[in-house]
Amino acid sequence: MYHNDNTPVSLGLEWASGIGGRDQYFNQYDPFTQTLRQDTNVQETREQIKRDLKCGGPYSGSHPYFDPRTPLQFLKDMSGVFGVHIPGIAPSNPADGFLGSYSLSWAAVPYTQSRATAFFTATNTSDLDSFAHPEITKYPLLAAGGLGPIGLGLQFVGLWALTHHNDIDGLAPLRQQPGGRTTQKAQWQETIPY
Repeated sequence: MYHNDNTPVSLGLEWASGIGGRDQYFNQYDPFTQTLRQDTNVQETREQIKRDLKCGGPYSGSHPYFDPRTPLQFLKDMSGVFGVHIPGIAPSNPADGFLGSYSLSWAAVPYTQSRATAFFTATNTSDLDSFAHPEITKYPLLAAGGLGPIGLGLQFVGLWALTHHNDIDGLAPLRQQPGGRTTQKAQWQETIPY
């Protein structure tokens, strides 16, 4: 049963418009969580858990994902979230595309010699700073020849986020504004054979 039926696209639209919940929780059955579970970082974490369990521990840890903050990664993320094919660019996982960087922690409880239940928690904060990849402002060619008006717009958003970031974090009413700070938390469990 769904707790929260938001998808990466609907989350992005809510964030951009300033409507919808500012703190989103997703259980293991929700579409967003199901998409996130397919992310490469989560797959790598499963493999790490298997290796740890085979060695007798540790039985908990973290495997955060840090999104490269480059124009190419921005395009990959947007391509993943909105399902738009950009020639020559492999899209990100849609949930990863919305989250960008996120924290992922886990704990595993072995229940046989070769199986364990792993409990995962992914958390993230989205705001203009995380969306705009401020490093884009370091690439003047993006605006000049790369993306034209889109690049100039992204540079403006990046500069605005850099100069107003503390205002958004410090004033609760601004959380309801377009691009205001939102949080996401997804939790799930799964069996890990090892």
